[in-house]
Amino acid sequence: MSNENRFYKLLGEYEDLKDSLMEYTDLHDGMYYDIQGYYSEGYEESLLEDLNNQVKACRKLLKGYKELNYIFC
Repeated sequence: MSNENRFYKLLGEYEDLKDSLMEYTDLHDGMYYDIQGYYSEGYEESLLEDLNNQVKACRKLLKGYKELNYIFC
């Protein structure tokens, strides 16, 4: 997979994670504007690692929120 394809695949996953996280938190707006910034800049090699780190962090956030099991709320 080319780096450009990987960039856009990650960007699509970032959008999906944003929508999924919306069920659990109010991170949606910040993520939305960040995603729009990536789209605005388009593929740039220098942004690929930053985007990859954002997607990894959001995966972890979503996993953590899904595993929350409040007992006394």
